[in-house]
Amino acid sequence: MSTTAPLPTAESDAPQRSIGYPTVIGLIVLVQAGWFGYLASRGWFYGDDLSYLGAATGESLNWAYLSAPVNDHFVPGLRLLFWLMNRATGLNYDITIIARMALQAVATVLLYRLLVLLAGRRPGVLLLTGWYAFGTLLLPGSLWLTTAVDLLCSQLLVILAIDLHIRYTVTGRLRLAVGTAAALLGALSFWELSGITALLLPILSLGFLHEGTAGQRLRAGLRRWPGWLVLAAALAGWLGYFVTGPYGGAAHRLDFGSALHVLRVGWLDALGPALLGGPWRWFHRGEVYFPIADPPLAAVLLGQACIVAAVLVAWRRSGARSVLAWSLPVLTFLISTLVVALGRFQVFGDLSPRSFNYAFPVAVPLAVAAAVALLPSTAAQVAARAASSGLPDTPAVLRWRPRVVPAALATLFLVSSGLSAATFTDRWAQNPSEAYVDRLRSSVRAAGPGVNLWDSRVPPGVLAFFSEHNHVSDVLKLAKLPARFQDAQTPPMLVKPDGSLAPASLFPVATQIGPNKGSCTRLVQGQGSWTIPLSKRLGSNEYFVQLSYLQQKASVLYLAIRDQTGRTVEPEGGSRRELPFQLAYLYLRLPLTTAESLVVRSEGLDTNVCIGAIVVGVPYALAEK
Repeated sequence: MSTTAPLPTAESDAPQRSIGYPTVIGLIVLVQAGWFGYLASRGWFYGDDLSYLGAATGESLNWAYLSAPVNDHFVPGLRLLFWLMNRATGLNYDITIIARMALQAVATVLLYRLLVLLAGRRPGVLLLTGWYAFGTLLLPGSLWLTTAVDLLCSQLLVILAIDLHIRYTVTGRLRLAVGTAAALLGALSFWELSGITALLLPILSLGFLHEGTAGQRLRAGLRRWPGWLVLAAALAGWLGYFVTGPYGGAAHRLDFGSALHVLRVGWLDALGPALLGGPWRWFHRGEVYFPIADPPLAAVLLGQACIVAAVLVAWRRSGARSVLAWSLPVLTFLISTLVVALGRFQVFGDLSPRSFNYAFPVAVPLAVAAAVALLPSTAAQVAARAASSGLPDTPAVLRWRPRVVPAALATLFLVSSGLSAATFTDRWAQNPSEAYVDRLRSSVRAAGPGVNLWDSRVPPGVLAFFSEHNHVSDVLKLAKLPARFQDAQTPPMLVKPDGSLAPASLFPVATQIGPNKGSCTRLVQGQGSWTIPLSKRLGSNEYFVQLSYLQQKASVLYLAIRDQTGRTVEPEGGSRRELPFQLAYLYLRLPLTTAESLVVRSEGLDTNVCIGAIVVGVPYALAEK
């Protein structure tokens, strides 16, 4: 008697394959690190990077430095890391890539660990981890060093805080609650909006870590009051320091219409397309090399379709609890978008909600929400996993049969994300910072250590224009190259926009000259103060002052500018100036200010200085002969 073996179907009877979960996560982390390393290597330091590195030069590592505002932010963690980079790595960009690869790898492993805690070892958890690792929400913010220091560090600590909170909730061990508070304070020290996480923890606890009726869940949550008290005390201390300090001054009123506008733009142009690896297309203008999302209509519509599909599938799997799950990323998006708009909308309009560095913090709440909504577990199962590091309810080996549809969707997502990354870095790679600094270094080395330069601003495509540390001297200090600035012994040279040097002169915007040729504009004798009005009142700018003087012996004068409000503004380096020569020029670099008159003060009884022509202006390169 013979039997005929059944024919295998496309899926149910396909050969089953297996691989260890740790192996899969290891592959995800390795590929993510390699992909990020390649993309990051296409760029260099940009914008605030060199400014913050320069700001750490000469600073002591004390609380005064760490707590000083950074564009009105309270971010001592960022200041600490830039201080360490200033001392340890300087302008070695490759080291920062390796460090960011390591930080992101740790964050990815911690997120996987968190998702396994919430949902168990399932293929879906691997898919969510892969979506997080290769999606575009992380990419732009990781490539720019300044935002990476802020966002990668804070995100890693946010993941740790959520993990510790879950373990505290199910075990009641107070040290875990202390760890939660400490991790969240650490995240706040890099990115203040990490505090939104504190609002998500009660939702996570009541919705997914306790069982029973609403009242039973609430009573169970209240039994963990010691942990909530620790967290509340830590956050209240941070908030008290923030509101009583010199922080948050950039906030402006945001009307209801503008608020709706930024939320609509952020939802449609950034968050939705990011779900499927968008936006595919980016917008940039002028000397900006960090482009923002400019998705085509197809990406916008597909992004919203993904959101609808995820909501429907989650409702089918988890019911009404899925609404609580999706509130985690939605609440993060709403609060972060509106808070950023308070400080940015008046200047940047709807550019900020389309900037992916502001969408970055949604990635972790979104992954957590997807895990608890699409891969539901009971509170008892979560508690069992938290109590046992072996995770006894889930297999250690992934067994699967090849499926066409999931494989096709994953491939499309990777292609979509790769396209977005490639189009983003096409512009990112055009950043001129490296070429500028390389040419500046070679030009200064060729000119020798005695080169005399105008300490002018670095081009805005290299250093942020509004930074306080964006001058040639800041870059040369980081490069550890000696130079003189506005020295009286030789005419200063100008650093051109490409980093090369050229002979220069001062273009006069305002002057003051004595009434007769060869006479003094002002004769400074003995002690006293003299105010010398300029030929015209000047608008706000960073000016240089050139004045000639004649004297018989060396003296000391105190020089400052009086602006149009009557305020006295000291030049960079302070008002005290030594005049060592009998006949020479003296140069001053002014901070951003208006200018109406020059104020001269003498404290020496034997001072006798004839101040000649005074020129206030900006340096320009002389035509080469």
